[in-house]
Amino acid sequence: MGVTPEVPTERVAIIVFLLCKGRKFTTNEVAELCGVTRRGAYAIMARISRVLPLTLDNGTWYEFHPSEEPDETEERSVPHVVLS
Repeated sequence: MGVTPEVPTERVAIIVFLLCKGRKFTTNEVAELCGVTRRGAYAIMARISRVLPLTLDNGTWYEFHPSEEPDETEERSVPHVVLS
């Protein structure tokens, strides 16, 4: 993107827009995109996850879709953390 968001509302709007389009982010990518620290980026994502179904899995944030959960018979190598 050519413009760095200046206020928190703009930062959140960009992240939510991209998440809804299927984009996945690391916390570092959110920090770079929003012009904030890694800690600030984690706080943004944690706040978004209060109202949207986001998952942080193996260092990547993405929109959680329960229909995409593996069957109980499938083995999981890494547990999912749902922050909502």
